[in-house]
Amino acid sequence: MFVILTLVFVSLLVLYVKYKHFTSRRSIPSIPGHFLFGNLLQSGLLRGTSILQVYTSFKNQLGDIYEINLGFLHAIVVGDIDDVQHIFSHRHIYDQSLTRREILGEMLMFLIAGFETTSTALAWSIHLLSKHSEVQHKIKAELLKENVHHDLILDRLDSLIYLDCVVKEILRFSSPVETVSRTLTMDDRLPKSGIQLYKGDQIFVPVCILSRDPRYWSIDPELFYPERFLGEDKNHNAYAFLLFGSGRRQCIGQDLARFELKVIVAGLMQHVTFIDGGSEVNAGGHLPGLTAMPKYVGVKIKFDSEI
Repeated sequence: MFVILTLVFVSLLVLYVKYKHFTSRRSIPSIPGHFLFGNLLQSGLLRGTSILQVYTSFKNQLGDIYEINLGFLHAIVVGDIDDVQHIFSHRHIYDQSLTRREILGEMLMFLIAGFETTSTALAWSIHLLSKHSEVQHKIKAELLKENVHHDLILDRLDSLIYLDCVVKEILRFSSPVETVSRTLTMDDRLPKSGIQLYKGDQIFVPVCILSRDPRYWSIDPELFYPERFLGEDKNHNAYAFLLFGSGRRQCIGQDLARFELKVIVAGLMQHVTFIDGGSEVNAGGHLPGLTAMPKYVGVKIKFDSEI
């Protein structure tokens, strides 16, 4: 009798867990997943597939909005730009009050974000500049034109318009942060898609997909082209470029991050030229981690005469 009761209990527990955590009760598109692992195995994350590749694959199969299950982590990925604007414009719904523990976690995140994202962006900068020698030449020409020497003072840096575009394009083309998340504090319905959401739902906004979606960029977003921010894409949709989030909870350090990257790139371009090390050692790719680090960065460095 004990064995029978144990089997019944275990069976009921398994059915409950399956229903609670591994069964979709929505009309939102999704891919049927493994009983225990959800879509984790299908995503390829355990085999080193990047988040960008995962988002791209699921978007091609399911569209802009879909449900994804990674083990016990359930989220609704929202990639429609009108619904994304709604999410970031309604902080009282798509946010969550912080407990003491969560506040301490936020402080730890500040420390990580203070160096992790900047170092990642710098790694992508070196990789991309080595692939585009003409961009380096234009930066160096601008430094000469604006008479920027060793002292990278603020007014001199403000005059470097092309370098501003390069920094923006680096962050757009190879965003160190691939996802921005929000949690619902009450039920809501997305205005564009009509998808019904409920309190406690976890929402993922795939910023790396929006920044490369051809619907929101006039010039081919798969091209690394800083000049886009001088012309056709200067007035791009703000929600197509969400590296630092949006609304009242956007990144508090975004101005410092942009300024820091601009100073470092300008300083490097005063002294060196990066040369592509070849397709094998300088292939880019994505290294899974807290941020989207490039997997392969192999460049040659040529030391220039001082600008």
